Amino acid sequence: MVQSLSVTIVWKYSGTRFLVTPEAHITQEVKEVLVAARAEDTVVTKAFTGRTLRALKNKYQEYYDAHPEENKGPGMQTAQSTKDGCWDAYFNKPVDMDKAACPCGQNVGCIDSIKPAEVVVHEMARSAVQILSGGVAHFSIKGARKARL
Repeated sequence: MVQSLSVTIVWKYSGTRFLVTPEAHITQEVKEVLVAARAEDTVVTKAFTGRTLRALKNKYQEYYDAHPEENKGPGMQTAQSTKDGCWDAYFNKPVDMDKAACPCGQNVGCIDSIKPAEVVVHEMARSAVQILSGGVAHFSIKGARKARL
């Protein structure tokens, strides 16, 4: 059970991890912000889509979280945040980090560099093999003690 949970953690890490690869279609600025981010820099919000998602905190998100009555709901809030430029990083446009939508998991705190997707896949596979073979994997979170799986 613990091994299965540990492998699940390794693979759950993948969504956010793949955003921080050269192959990801987001601006370099956002990739660097994600590398610098900690778990505490994320929040669950409806500001960008009208549905809950975890993203990096910023002024746009704080405004909509403080004024939920202004949220236009699923679909329409996505249209509004797109019009407001929140998703520009995904279209390689200049980004205003005070309103940029940066969806990511709390595991963003484990990411310490931009690596090619091929390297990420190999690292994840190696970690999964180590966990399943009874080895103990270690991971670190910026600003925290080293954790054991």
